[in-house]
Amino acid sequence: MIIGIDPGLTRCGFAVLEAGEVVEIGVFSTRQDDLQEFRLLEQHNNLRRLLTKFNGADCLAIERPFLTRHNPDTAFGTAQVAGIAMLLAAEREIPVQLYTPPQVKLAVTGSGAAKKDQVAVAVSKLVDLHDLPKVADATDALAVALTASMRGGATQGVNSGSKQTSTQTEAQKLWKDALRAQNNGNLRQI
Repeated sequence: MIIGIDPGLTRCGFAVLEAGEVVEIGVFSTRQDDLQEFRLLEQHNNLRRLLTKFNGADCLAIERPFLTRHNPDTAFGTAQVAGIAMLLAAEREIPVQLYTPPQVKLAVTGSGAAKKDQVAVAVSKLVDLHDLPKVADATDALAVALTASMRGGATQGVNSGSKQTSTQTEAQKLWKDALRAQNNGNLRQI
């Protein structure tokens, strides 16, 4: 079982994937006019309940926050919620996999520059989902979970340190190229 998280302070998308089937998908929301510390507490409690409900998950896949000059405030809140998710996973000894948005897009669409609507269509086809969630954060979380699933979940993800011993598929080669390109790109991971 893989839990995908699209972290966010206002909206945190989540998706639970087991054997290629969507078990649960949704969004945890907070009120923007609440104090930030209480919004973080609310997202902590939401994520804690999710990980308790799906105890024994094989992997928690999180979309890695990125910082550009246009989104410092959003990136800060996103990184805080991602940190909360990582901490909760560590407490439960659930392996964590982090994927950048281009890595997720590449994994599910074949293009690291795909648009949100292209990601949504690809995700719906990959899991035979007839009704897409109304909030993109939930679809994004599902895309993150699918990325971890395609990458071998806890056994071959970004943080696991394992080496691939099998012949790589074309999609895996593209994914590896995206990792290399990410290091040469203008996105700074936080």
